[in-house]
Amino acid sequence: MKLRSITVISLVLPFILWGWLFPFPLAQDDYYLISQAVFNSTGQQILSSLPNSDSIFFRPLGMQAYFYLMVRLFWITAWKYRIIAVFIHGINSILVYKISQKIIKLGAGFVWIMYLISPLQFAAIGWIANISYLTGALFAFLSILSTLKQKPKLSILFFVLGILTNELVVTVPILIFLLNYLKNRLSFKLTIIRIIPMLVIFGLYIIIRLKFPSASGGDYGFRIGSNVIQNIRWLLMWILGWPETYKDQFISFFNLNKSFLSTFSGETLIFAATSLSALGILLKSAKNYRLILLGISWFIAALSPVIFFSNHIYPYYAVIAAVGLYLIIADVLFQLPRKLWTVFMVLWVIQFIAGLKINLATHWWPRHALEAGNLISKIKNNHPFLPGDKKLFLTVCNPAQAKLVLAGDNAVKLIYNDPDAKLYFNCNSQLQR
Repeated sequence: MKLRSITVISLVLPFILWGWLFPFPLAQDDYYLISQAVFNSTGQQILSSLPNSDSIFFRPLGMQAYFYLMVRLFWITAWKYRIIAVFIHGINSILVYKISQKIIKLGAGFVWIMYLISPLQFAAIGWIANISYLTGALFAFLSILSTLKQKPKLSILFFVLGILTNELVVTVPILIFLLNYLKNRLSFKLTIIRIIPMLVIFGLYIIIRLKFPSASGGDYGFRIGSNVIQNIRWLLMWILGWPETYKDQFISFFNLNKSFLSTFSGETLIFAATSLSALGILLKSAKNYRLILLGISWFIAALSPVIFFSNHIYPYYAVIAAVGLYLIIADVLFQLPRKLWTVFMVLWVIQFIAGLKINLATHWWPRHALEAGNLISKIKNNHPFLPGDKKLFLTVCNPAQAKLVLAGDNAVKLIYNDPDAKLYFNCNSQLQR
């Protein structure tokens, strides 16, 4: 397929596939990040983007700068933010195709289509606060592609922009090393020399992060044990198309919640068939051992910042890592008879539709977004205008949940465009019964 066709499809198809997410309201961190961008001065926004002990993330471009710009364009209109997210995903898919062409050439189209319609993107596109995973992947792919095109200065620039956007981009020097050493067959010494500038930048980044420890802990804490195997298991399943919801439905390693299984038995069969087919294809790839080593190493390296988390693991962590496994699958698919790879790609499309259905029905993000939308409607009905004392009251059955989905006072601050607006919750015991 020609690059022009790839580009057109990449920029049009995602809007059709992900259009179901556009009507959902803002929720949780969406309100917090937008509120910070609205009510902080430029100086405050810059200061809040610096590493500090109160923050888990260091994403000055991926969070503070992005929302500071976007809120001035889109205010709090959720679907406009999602248009940007879908557009970036389309660009990422084009870049994945161009990178794949440099690695496997003939099977690049398979990598592209698997990435383009991967369910991995659900929460990254839908939950506006997660935009940095898409923009971070954008800079990571641009950096890798620039290296493959022998443009080292441009590659370094994109790498710097990337690590200021999302932490996962720190793995780019490792990915470039793997490409040069395993694919281009450069010597170990020459490969290291080529990535020295990036390693220096990476070292400075680590020093800054260590000098300003984050507030990470709990689920974000690092632990080496069975959690690593479990994390890799979930990420592998998500890359192969399983919706995130399944993580909470496995009672044991192979035992799935029977109630959930009976509700989504057909969809589960589709996911299992696609995964078994993909694993069969991976096993059949034994001849091209260099590509296997590259793909698996890419997968592990791109996930290295997150696979040691105690319990905090999500599909969008694999937006860069997925390419490694897709490369192996695509290389073998191209060598199979047309009927076989056609069946696999049809399965891949069907499982996207099935995954979207399950995510919309069971994922916590759309549920929280709808809850937030309903609560906002109640607040507006009760208080068409902000009272003189700037205090708003809302009767709910679960105040803690309401506070979560509205990000405390941040939602009402934006609705009434007043940083002093306060929201108080009354617990209605009758509603609870």
